[in-house]
Amino acid sequence: MRIVICGGTNQAAYIIDMFRKDRKRKNSLTVISNDAYYAKFLSNKYKIPVIIGDFTKSYILDDANIENADLFITLSNVDTDNYVACLLAKNVYHVKKTISAVLNPNNVKVFKRLGIDSAISSSFLIGETIKNESNIEEVFKSLSIEDDMIKIIEVNVKNNFLICNKELKDLVDFPDFCTISAIFRKPHIIIPKGKTDIRNGDKLILVGSTKDEEKIINYITQEDKKN
Repeated sequence: MRIVICGGTNQAAYIIDMFRKDRKRKNSLTVISNDAYYAKFLSNKYKIPVIIGDFTKSYILDDANIENADLFITLSNVDTDNYVACLLAKNVYHVKKTISAVLNPNNVKVFKRLGIDSAISSSFLIGETIKNESNIEEVFKSLSIEDDMIKIIEVNVKNNFLICNKELKDLVDFPDFCTISAIFRKPHIIIPKGKTDIRNGDKLILVGSTKDEEKIINYITQEDKKN
């Protein structure tokens, strides 16, 4: 893959190391940095092309020869610079995929809505992790994939759940917008079938669309009023 990395210092070095260790692909790396000292350091350490300049400027992107690159990554601490550069790369230089670091977590969804393929904020990720880990009931966690279209939901079954102590085939009202892809019952992983029963303490791995996440959780965690 042809990969262009813009801005960043330690982050850029880490990403370069990561791609250089990828033995499955032959990666070609180019760095754009406005920090002349760090640019020289990266060039000497990794023996890769490093362009010194402002990566929001077309003439710098021309010098870096980013046309039709596979991946364009921006790591600046200035969100607007990252956004402008990614838009240029996508719309003018026909880069296949753009990834932007985002300092303000509120900009993650904005960047995606405005055409950036992937926007990543360490604050946003930390916040999501804390939100999941601090759930009062410690019942479920979720992970988004495929640009937030698909949810993988992990649910810890409680004894008072309506689905507990029942076989899958007996869950006649089980929603058609999700599926139980696996059950973790220490120390085993179970691929469920119709006669598989759900027990207290099981960890269910469910897959569904993001728009149905709340309905999936509401169904799985509904309580048995008899208990």
